[in-house]
Amino acid sequence: MFNGRTRKPKLYNGYRLLAVDGSKLPITSKIKDKKTTIQNANDSDKPFSAYHLNTSYDILEYTYDDFILQG
Repeated sequence: MFNGRTRKPKLYNGYRLLAVDGSKLPITSKIKDKKTTIQNANDSDKPFSAYHLNTSYDILEYTYDDFILQG
């Protein structure tokens, strides 16, 4: 309710424009667990450890709207 009273979001034809992306963030290979170890990535048989980051970016407001860090 606070945000609704302080500003109006920029819209394009009545819609917010969001860009959504998923990225792998490599971490040390010393961590071996089911949540962060990725098998057979990039046509390689060598596993590696990484977190997966999902982001949502508001194109008209130039701000990140949300993110989820997995793993």
